[in-house]
Amino acid sequence: IRNAEVVFFAGGDQCNYVTFFKGTSIETNVEYVYQKGGGVGGTSAGTAIQSPFIYDGCKGSATSSDALANPYHRSISFSY
Repeated sequence: IRNAEVVFFAGGDQCNYVTFFKGTSIETNVEYVYQKGGGVGGTSAGTAIQSPFIYDGCKGSATSSDALANPYHRSISFSY
């Protein structure tokens, strides 16, 4: 990864990205690519994980009505 010029994250389940990449050498190497001027992009979940604060979906899917009625709903979880 460190030698890449661009890193692209596909869509899917952002919880998988958080669970398997956060705090690992993958995260460190992607940050290195960005710091050296490389590109980092993605679609859907791959875009969501690039934010420093994300809804991670690790407790299931929250509906808009659940989130609006109660932002502390049991199915809402975030990662930093």
